[in-house]
Amino acid sequence: MSDIIFSVRRHEEKDGDALTNWGIQRAIYTGELLGQTIDPLLVNSCGYHSKAQRTRQTLNLLFTGAGLNEEYIQKNISESPLLSLDTSSIPKEELNEMVKLGDTELVNALLANYPEFMKRTGENVLQHIKNVYSKFKNENGPTRGFYIENVTHCPAVESALIQLVDPSLRDIKYFGGAFNQGENFRIVLKDSSQCFGHNAYLDFRGNHVKTNNMCWRKDLEWNYSHHW
Repeated sequence: MSDIIFSVRRHEEKDGDALTNWGIQRAIYTGELLGQTIDPLLVNSCGYHSKAQRTRQTLNLLFTGAGLNEEYIQKNISESPLLSLDTSSIPKEELNEMVKLGDTELVNALLANYPEFMKRTGENVLQHIKNVYSKFKNENGPTRGFYIENVTHCPAVESALIQLVDPSLRDIKYFGGAFNQGENFRIVLKDSSQCFGHNAYLDFRGNHVKTNNMCWRKDLEWNYSHHW
């Protein structure tokens, strides 16, 4: 199997910067489902998280639930600064008020009032994916399959998806609202020929998601095929 799958996931339920008991249980259960659905790729899996403890916890428990041993997990997960949030451009009091609105309203308020923050946040996630893709391409060639889990935050997940689909979007309700805790979208690359070429699609909430933004296709040598 030569699929390369990038999962971009929001961390599970938290209390402060640690997962709640419910968040821990959900992360393990999601990992169990992951192990059942893409088991052949898990031997070639790795993961990245932000600097926050809750993202590392989520990632660790996902892989534990999938059946990977602790030694393998510790060797194959690492922090990526590009998955962390830099909210220094937003006044703290204003951000605290927006957080009280709820996740969907928070994302839309940031899209309306801080579009550059959202653009930069989404581009950081996509730059991280490009960096990882280039690393794996150089080390392993185009045909070996991998599963790469990337755990980050609201609104980083949403802003990355917006950058892929339509950077002008100003209402996350277009996608059905903000991501739930533990929810993800996937970029799936399907090897399509003996030469280096791929068909890729976005998988989000059961749909193959159409993308209009091709600004990074040349760097990755991807050829897109999209269907709703």
